[in-house]
Amino acid sequence: MNPQDARMQLLEAAIAEGPGELFGLKLRPVSLGTLNLCRRLGLSLVLHHEQAALIPETERQRQVMLFVWMHSAPLTEVLAAVRDGSWDTPFGAFAESSSELIVPEVLAEIRRVSQLVDAALVEVLPKPGRSSDDEAPADILEPGFTASLVFTLARETGWSESFLLWHLPLARALQYYHCALRASLAWTVKPGPPVQAQINKLEQWAAALTPDEDDE
Repeated sequence: MNPQDARMQLLEAAIAEGPGELFGLKLRPVSLGTLNLCRRLGLSLVLHHEQAALIPETERQRQVMLFVWMHSAPLTEVLAAVRDGSWDTPFGAFAESSSELIVPEVLAEIRRVSQLVDAALVEVLPKPGRSSDDEAPADILEPGFTASLVFTLARETGWSESFLLWHLPLARALQYYHCALRASLAWTVKPGPPVQAQINKLEQWAAALTPDEDDE
């Protein structure tokens, strides 16, 4: 199978993403907000999944449980605990009652979702004849990636901010964003290192947001 066909298969698989279940626990999907929480809680296992083998076994187990807790506990509870720094208390109770979580299965799920996300990432390429960055004012400010994505999808779909941040699977959100870019006649290409670095800053937009009560 050629790379383009393989990528299209991953994109189509991502459309079916949604809430899941592991070990009898119902999980919210990996979303834009997930990356915010992973960075704030230091989940290197998720942010750098390719380096999982380098993480000591006890730390790998802790991060696996933390990942499952933040996707299975009520969202308002998770956000409140992370915001005020008290997350280790509810997480500790969860970890004590869930000591049988199987690390390889969670790692496999993280790798699977990461593949879907990687396939959906794109970068905008300036078209010939249009203003280049060199012609822009030196003090121009750009919006954050997450803010741009949420704004664009909300404008195009009318979906709520809370849904876009916490409930829409990331690999689907990126594809819908890609559709909006192409509909505006932007040229999109495979992302390079600068875009990957920008993705790592997704938490800057989501940090202070609180979901609607009916989104728990």
